Amino acid sequence: MTEMEERRGKGFWERLQEVDSRIIYLLLWIVILWPLITPLGLPISISTGTREYFQVIEDLKPGSRVILSYDLSFAGLPELGPMTIATLHHLLKKDIKVYICAFWDSGADIAADNIRALEPEKNYGKVYGKDYIHMGYNPMREVGMAQFASDVYKAFPVDYIYKRPLETYEMMKGVQSAKDFDLLISVQSGTPGNPEWVRQWITPYGIKYIIGILGVSVPEVAPYYNAGQVKAFLAGLRSAAEYELLAGRRGAALAQQDPLSTTHILVILFVVIGNIGYFFTRARPRRS
Repeated sequence: MTEMEERRGKGFWERLQEVDSRIIYLLLWIVILWPLITPLGLPISISTGTREYFQVIEDLKPGSRVILSYDLSFAGLPELGPMTIATLHHLLKKDIKVYICAFWDSGADIAADNIRALEPEKNYGKVYGKDYIHMGYNPMREVGMAQFASDVYKAFPVDYIYKRPLETYEMMKGVQSAKDFDLLISVQSGTPGNPEWVRQWITPYGIKYIIGILGVSVPEVAPYYNAGQVKAFLAGLRSAAEYELLAGRRGAALAQQDPLSTTHILVILFVVIGNIGYFFTRARPRRS
């Protein structure tokens, strides 16, 4: 019996269980690529942690001073990049002062890229040096954080964009040390990161503190959250997508949720069809 004759002798469910794997890969390729080209905007649920992070920023009073520290490298961008730009967008929407800094060398460049992408003057009506400032990169890691807490101007003598002395900017009036800030936000991918901020800023000064982290860092951060030292945190790309939804800016994280959803739907469909086919083919001999 030829292969063709053998296939003709098989029922629908038997043939379905022998689908060429190349067809399955092709279907996977389609359901991944299709939503990337044409985002579907499939609904996602919002976790409690993301709502807490969002609410901490929402509750800031007009005129509050907020530090946004870019403590990440370019390697962390795929997972952390969307939450950095979504956080900066959320801050710029509010009537507060935003102080951007970095304790990782590439963090300063990532922050500058985010500023260029959002165009604060054009899209938010903000003025550099009055409403927001990029203070640059401090290479001294935890020692630099301690220096920043005690004297802002020793840690960051000049700003990152124009290289002017920091004290010449309007928004620096009345700012000297950690006690002059209302909120610290750090998006981080390693050391220096959460333990260093807690040691140098949170424990001594009691400043409110929220963070963005890699998904794998959750077990390390959870004890700080349970102790109240970290008020809220975003973890990984899924949290970033939820936050983009709350902050009102659809970005890279939300765009990547559609392929994840369509891929899972296809896999579940394969599992269901496979199981139905399995039971039908097992039942056939008993019926005959």
